[in-house]
Amino acid sequence: GAGSTAQYPSGNTGGANQLEDVCSESSLQTLDGLRSCHNRCQTHLCCFTTDPKLADQNCAGLIPAGCSAYEPCKKLIFPSAGTEPAVSPTALLTQEETEKQVYDACYFGNDPTRVTEELVTNCHAVCAQRLCCFSDYILQSSCRATLGDDECELYSLCEQLVTETGVVSDALEEEENEFSVDELCIDKVTIYSTLKTACEDTCDKRSCCFESDPAYSCYDMEKDWCDEYEACAFVDYKFYEKGST
Repeated sequence: GAGSTAQYPSGNTGGANQLEDVCSESSLQTLDGLRSCHNRCQTHLCCFTTDPKLADQNCAGLIPAGCSAYEPCKKLIFPSAGTEPAVSPTALLTQEETEKQVYDACYFGNDPTRVTEELVTNCHAVCAQRLCCFSDYILQSSCRATLGDDECELYSLCEQLVTETGVVSDALEEEENEFSVDELCIDKVTIYSTLKTACEDTCDKRSCCFESDPAYSCYDMEKDWCDEYEACAFVDYKFYEKGST
């Protein structure tokens, strides 16, 4: 598909090709892949909600071009090759049954060897409709306020699929988790290459804020969330507002 160019310093392109890759079926069988896909998609999960409880949150009518551009994200909510389940997967289960289903599919404790493709796939299937519980709270796509903490808490083990608090792979990643964007993205990035990398990796988590292609940009839709990452300007990540050149 045609990609869009994001305003990334290194001529890095965002857009369609990247979404297709990070949200491909093989990518979604790994924790890293799920997290990357969720990072790219969390602003647009509202495009694909069919759950009756979340009907008011569906934004497909508001941003049709954006929803069309983010079509690969649909696999995050409808994992079996993007087919929509007829009923909400948990509609008929009691709270206890739901919690048990999530536990059985997702629990791996502190044992990374248990994280197989099978576990990730099964856990994703159980969690898919409720990943919106773990999107950043400030986003329109977050469903925590609509569903309530009680329901989201039944799915608490699902959070490890999409947030970085799970298994940290190296020292740089640990540093990125520990420090805020304002601490990592400072004028010293021009001197220290590890700091620059940590800053860029952090800014990448909100890459849609810096997209120049309007279909891929989430800046107008989630301005407050994007503005929290203003410091990314230190590595030349710029916001593109509608009508700006």
